[in-house]
Amino acid sequence: MPYFISFFFLILFSCFTYAIPETMYHLMINKPMGPAVADYIDRGIQYANNSQAAGIIITLDTPGGLDTSMRKIVTSILSSSIPVISFVHPSGSRASSTGTYVVYASHIAAMAPETRLGSATPVTLRSSYSNPDLKKLRLSQHDLKYINDSATYLHSLAVLYGRNGEWAKKAVKEGASLTAFEAINKQVIDYIAVDFNHLIQQISKHPILVKNNPITISDTVTIRTILPDLKTQFLSLITNPDIAYLLLLAGIYCLMFELSTPGLIFPGLIGVVSLSLSFFGFYLLPLSWLGIILVIVASVCLIGELYLNSYGALGGFGIILFFLGSIMLMEPNSLHMSVSRSLIILSTLINCLFFGLTFMTVIKSKKRSAIFGVASMVGKEGESLESFERNGQISVQGEIWNAISNEPVQKYDTVVVTAIEDQTLIIRLKKEH
Repeated sequence: MPYFISFFFLILFSCFTYAIPETMYHLMINKPMGPAVADYIDRGIQYANNSQAAGIIITLDTPGGLDTSMRKIVTSILSSSIPVISFVHPSGSRASSTGTYVVYASHIAAMAPETRLGSATPVTLRSSYSNPDLKKLRLSQHDLKYINDSATYLHSLAVLYGRNGEWAKKAVKEGASLTAFEAINKQVIDYIAVDFNHLIQQISKHPILVKNNPITISDTVTIRTILPDLKTQFLSLITNPDIAYLLLLAGIYCLMFELSTPGLIFPGLIGVVSLSLSFFGFYLLPLSWLGIILVIVASVCLIGELYLNSYGALGGFGIILFFLGSIMLMEPNSLHMSVSRSLIILSTLINCLFFGLTFMTVIKSKKRSAIFGVASMVGKEGESLESFERNGQISVQGEIWNAISNEPVQKYDTVVVTAIEDQTLIIRLKKEH
C-alpha cells in the first residue's frame, strides 16, 4: 500500500510538471543604452538562464548608446545558453547605432512593420563622416581604426548567424539603414512580426541553434516581463551627468563646512557619501581624466582658501579651474551626455558668491577693532578705586587694572582707557559736558 501511494503521487507530480507551460522572459531597451540599461539586460539574461527559461525576448526602441554598454549587452547575449530573440517593436520603433549590434548578436532577429534598423556609424564621427568614401575623408588614424574595428565587429556577428555581412559594413561605414521589409529581403533579420504571438508562432516552427544545441520553442510559451528594479533605477539616477555633478558639488561643500567647523561629523559623512556616489556615477560614464584632475585640484584650492587665508587668490584660482574642469568632465560620446552648461554656470556663480563673501568677511575682520582680549579695553570707561597722581588702580567692566594717568585722579572718578602698555591701561579723566 505505501508503494502504491508513492507511485500515485509521483504520477500526479509528473502531470503537474508537464502541465506547467514554458516561460520566456521579456526585457526592454526603450532608452539610450547606458550603464543602467546594460546592467538590467545582463542581470535579466542571467536570471532567465538560471531559471531554465525557454528563451528571452528583448524589445528594442533605442537611438543607440555607449559603446561600452553595447558590448556588455552583446557579451551577455553571446554567453546565453538559451535563445535570445531581439525584436524591434512596436511599429515606429528603431534600433539605431548600437541597437544594430544587439540585433545582429541575437540568435533570432525580428522587426515589426514600420520599424528601422541601422545607422551604426559611431555618432561622435557623424558630423564629419558624411562621405561614404573613406579615402576622401580627412580622418585621423584613430578614427579610421575605430570605424574599421566597429565594421569588423558587426560583420563578425553577421557571420556568426549567417546574416548579411556586407550590409553590416555599410551600416557602419556609410550609416546605411533599412526598413523591416528591406531588412528581411537583404537577409539582415529572420522574421517580421506584428506582435509577440505572431513572432512566437513563426519561431516555434524551426529549432534555434544555441551553442551548437538545437532548441525548439513551444507555440504555447508564456511571456513574462522583467521590469527594471530599484538597482536599475538607482543606476539610471546616478549616471545622469547632472545628478552626478550635483552630488560632486554637495560633497565638496559639505567637506568644506566640516573642515571649517571641525567636530560636527554629520556634514563630513554626507560629503563622503555624496562624493562616493558622484565618482561611482562618473566612473560608469565616459569620464575625462583631465576634467576630473582639474576638478580635484580646484577643490584643493577652494578648501585651502579656508586655511591659508590668501585673500581670495587660491579661491579665485580654484573657481577658474573648477569651471574648466566641469566643462571637460566628460569625453564626447554617442549619447551626447555631458553636464548641463546652465548647471556649470550656476555652480560657478555660487562659488564666486561664496568666496566673495568670505573674502569680504576677512577684510572687514582685519579692519575692525579687536573685540576680544586686552585690546578690546581701548575706549572703555572705568572707575578709579583710589586717588593717585600718576599710578593707581581702576575698575573696568568688573575687572581691576593697573593704570597710568597724566593728570591727578580722585577716587570714584570716571576714566576712559586710551591705550595699553605692558598690561597697564593708559587713562584720562572723562570730560563732563
